[in-house]
Amino acid sequence: MCPQIQELTMVSSVGKNFANVYVSESFEEVDRTVVTVYLEADGVEYKHFTFVLGKGKTRVTLTELGAGKYNCYAIQFAGDEKAEAKISFEIGDSDSVVGMLGEIRDRLDRL
Repeated sequence: MCPQIQELTMVSSVGKNFANVYVSESFEEVDRTVVTVYLEADGVEYKHFTFVLGKGKTRVTLTELGAGKYNCYAIQFAGDEKAEAKISFEIGDSDSVVGMLGEIRDRLDRL
C-alpha cells in the first residue's frame, strides 16, 4: 500500500538579492525536510541548491541571488509519510541601469 502524500505549505520573503523560504511542519515528528531550489530560464529548470533540514528547522536562507525566477520544491519525511510543496519567486535585476535609475528616482521622491 502506498503512503498518502500530505500537503506541505511554504512561503517566501524576497529581498533585493536574497530570499528566505519557510516550510511548515506537516507532521508531529518530522525526520527531515529536503528543499531543492532551481533557477528557471527559458522554461528550463537548473538546479541551484539542495538543503536538508533536520528536526525543528523550517527556514532556508538564499543569499547573493542573481536576477530571475526561482522554483523551490520541498519534501518532508516522517517515517513512511511524506508531504510535498512547491513555490516560486522572482529576483529583479537590481544591477541594471534601469533599476539603478529607479532607485535614484525613489530616493529623490522621498527628499
